[in-house]
Amino acid sequence: MIQIQSITPPTDFYSESDDFLALMQLADPDMSRILADVRRGECFALFSEEELVAGMVLVTEQAHIEITQIAVLPYHQNQGWGSRLLLEAEEIARHRGAKTLSVATASTSYAALHCYQKAGFRLVRIVADFFTQVYPTPLFENGLRVQDQLILQKQLREPIQ
Repeated sequence: MIQIQSITPPTDFYSESDDFLALMQLADPDMSRILADVRRGECFALFSEEELVAGMVLVTEQAHIEITQIAVLPYHQNQGWGSRLLLEAEEIARHRGAKTLSVATASTSYAALHCYQKAGFRLVRIVADFFTQVYPTPLFENGLRVQDQLILQKQLREPIQ
C-alpha cells in the first residue's frame, strides 16, 4: 500500500535515526539548510508497505508554493515515486489557492530536470554560481562540479470542484 502523509520531524537536532532528515540529505548535503526548510515548511513522506521511500518539504509564500527539498531513496528511483510526490505537491498547492509551484535544482541534476519537465515545470531562472557561493566544499554530480542553480516553475489551474 502506498501512502503520502504529512509528518513533523525534529527541528532542533539531527539524529542518524531520523530517516526523513537522512533522506533529505540525498537532495541537500547541508543539514542546517534542511532543518531551516523543515522549520518554515511542511514535510510529506511517501511510504510503500510502511517503508519510507521518498519525501519533500513544501514552503508556502502567499500565492506560491516552493518544493524546497525532494528526494527518493536511490534503490527506489526511476519507479515513479518522484513524479507521484510532484503530483501531490501540485494538488496541495491548488487546494491552497496557490497560483504557482516551483522547485530548484542543480544544472547537473539531469534525472531531476527530466522528471520536473515531464511534470510540466518550465525553466524560469538560472542562478549562476549558486552552489559555489553557498556550499564551502565543492559538490560534484554526474562527473561535473555543481555550480549553477536552475529554478523551474509550473503555473497552476484552479482546483476541479
